Amino acid sequence: MLSRLEKAAVYVFMLMLPGLFSCGLGGDKTKELETRLDSAVSEIENIKQKTQLELLEKEGERNQLLDSLRLVSGASNQDLSILSESLKSSVFLVYTSNDDDVFQGSAFLIDTEGTL
Repeated sequence: MLSRLEKAAVYVFMLMLPGLFSCGLGGDKTKELETRLDSAVSEIENIKQKTQLELLEKEGERNQLLDSLRLVSGASNQDLSILSESLKSSVFLVYTSNDDDVFQGSAFLIDTEGTL
């Protein structure tokens, strides 16, 4: 599978093909090739910027997960009352029953990053 940059390079090559096979390069053909090349270079720059933004977003997600992991791993060092206070809005006690018995359990709300 081609990366975005490789696809852009192929795109540049395809844009230049018609000009490479023409017999003579007059002024109009040269300008046309320059325009196509400028367009391709601009497209490559756009792809680079998008890729850089995606990397920054992934880094942000990674940092959030690391912070969550630090919170959970550091929980053993925290007083349980402090930990309970900080997480109580995300934890629920659930009751259910049938004709014979009553059952109890816990429910946890998590966000899209998997943290409480």
